[in-house]
Amino acid sequence: MGEIKSALEKALERVSDIRAEKSRVTDKNITDEGRKAAFRYIEQDGISLEEIGVMVKKHQTADGNRYTEGIVKVITANLVMPESSDYSNERIGRIGELGMLCAGDRDFAPYLQEIFDQIGSFFDQYKSNKEELKEALKKQIEPQLMEKRAAVAEKLG
Repeated sequence: MGEIKSALEKALERVSDIRAEKSRVTDKNITDEGRKAAFRYIEQDGISLEEIGVMVKKHQTADGNRYTEGIVKVITANLVMPESSDYSNERIGRIGELGMLCAGDRDFAPYLQEIFDQIGSFFDQYKSNKEELKEALKKQIEPQLMEKRAAVAEKLG
């Protein structure tokens, strides 16, 4: 007669062959460490560029650097248009410093700083244009808004 198994026993049999590769888990952990360190650096949360540089060198392997991959993910995620007026060029400067650290002594490294400088200038221009556009729109709509308010006030008595 057949043996009756619990749902737990059946589930354990199905997943018994599934094993995480230790190297993949380690790589993911290293990438996550790089992401966390880069984010802390950008947010000025108690980590220096030198400390990150030491970790980059520590995790350098023949097939790449998972720590650097995490940093690059944070760099790309943080290159967004400034949403608030308290945006500063210091943030883009810190992102650029991380980019230069990741580039190391590669051929494109000298151009990278220039690119980040241009991005900073672009963001400044964007902020300026955004404020000018707000003011122009406000001036254009203000008279119409005043007329509508007056009409509503007249109707309501």
